[in-house]
Order: sequence, then C-alpha cells, then structure tokens
Amino acid sequence: MRKLAEKIAIVALVCTTFVFVLMAVLYATNVIPQKDIADNSVSIVVLSVLSALYLGLSSYLLIVNFSENLHVKRILLFYDSESATSAGSKIVDNIVRGCAKEYPQFKVKRTKIRVDDKMGLIATVYLDATAPEDISSYIPQFRTLLSESFRDALGLKFNSINFEIGKLKKKFVPTSKEIEDARNTAEESVDEVVEDETATTVEETDATVEEGTTAEEEGTTAEETDATVEETVADEEGEAGESTAEDDESADSKEETKV
Repeated sequence: MRKLAEKIAIVALVCTTFVFVLMAVLYATNVIPQKDIADNSVSIVVLSVLSALYLGLSSYLLIVNFSENLHVKRILLFYDSESATSAGSKIVDNIVRGCAKEYPQFKVKRTKIRVDDKMGLIATVYLDATAPEDISSYIPQFRTLLSESFRDALGLKFNSINFEIGKLKKKFVPTSKEIEDARNTAEESVDEVVEDETATTVEETDATVEEGTTAEEEGTTAEETDATVEETVADEEGEAGESTAEDDESADSKEETKV
C-alpha cells in the first residue's frame, strides 16, 4: 500500500512539474501574455492549486523516503499463490509485553517497527527500568528471549532489536569509600603511566650511552692499531738501516784488507 501511494505521488508530481514547465515556456515565448494571467482569475486559481499540489506531493515524498517516524503497521509473514498471512504490529507488542513479564525490572511502554535500508525489520522497544542494580546484564538476555519468541511464534526475524529507556528508577549515590577507591585507582593509573614513561626514557638514555661508549672504544682501538702499525714500520726501517750500515762497514774492511 505504501509503495503504491509513493508511485501515485511520483506520477502526480511529474504531471504537475510538466504543467509548470509548459506554462513557463509559453510565458517566456510570449504565447501567453503576462496581462492575461494577471487579469484572469481562473488562471490564478489554477496556478495556486498546482502550487499547493506540488508542495504537498514533494513534502510527502521527502517524508516517506527520509523520515524514520513512519512505522510498519502490518508485517507479511509468508504467502503462496493462493493466500498471504500477515500480522499487525499489535501482535509484536503483545509478544514483547509477554516476554517482559520474565523481567519485573522492565516495564514496556510501546513497541515500534520500521524498515531499514536493507529492507529488513528493526524493532524498537521503549521501556522504563526499575532495576536496583546495573541493567546492562539484563538487556542481552531480554533481547535473546525476544528473538527466540519472534522466531517460534511468528517465524519472524528482526535485523535489529533496539531498546530505549525512558525512565530509570534508580538513584546512584556513591559512598565515601567508593569515591576514595576511585581516586586511588586513578592515582595508580597515573603513577603507572609516569613509571612507564620514565622507564622508556631511561632505556633510551642507556642505549644512547652504550652507543657512545662503543663508538669511543672503537675509535681507541683504531688509534692503538694505527700506533702499533707505525711502530712496526719504524722498527723495520731501523733494522733495515742497521743492516745497510753493517754491509757498508764490511765492504770498507774488505777494501782496506786488499790494500
């Protein structure tokens, strides 16, 4: 029904737009003089009706396509070539209220169903909570119970089941001990962060010092090696000089002996 209404609205909007475009072209080409439109009350009425129709159809299409406030009233469960079976949203609301009896801390106000972008169904349950403790542990259980009930009773599966809590009849007043524990926990967290940062800084400093020490040791080792090489070369040169001198002396002695 909704799709049919949308199609009718689109066709009517296209026709109205065509009439406006046609009149604008005729007016621009001076086929319809401006004074004829201003003096003719029938033309003014027709234009007013078309304008109202255009605005109404445009608003309707925008609301239908972009608003989330349009909820499903009936759900098609299954169909064949001979018949179709559907259920109203009231049936879904009754199932939700029946499941809520298992959880006295929840009071169901209403249930709404809408279609998501994937053409699936989304159920939103509006409820009031009266739990004396944290309700976060009950919501998943309640959601599971609803999913199983919809599947067993109607063969229906929702893409999502959301909950909106309108009232929470629970006042949380922390005691001085809880406040002190929370403060100590926060201080411990800050201390741990500071210790981690300090440890990281010390490690980086140690690594830098080790790199500098290693570089210095390598430089010292290189200098010692160079000095050793130079000393070895000098010794070899000295020994070579002494050998040369001895050879000269031996030659001189031989010459003197001959003489």
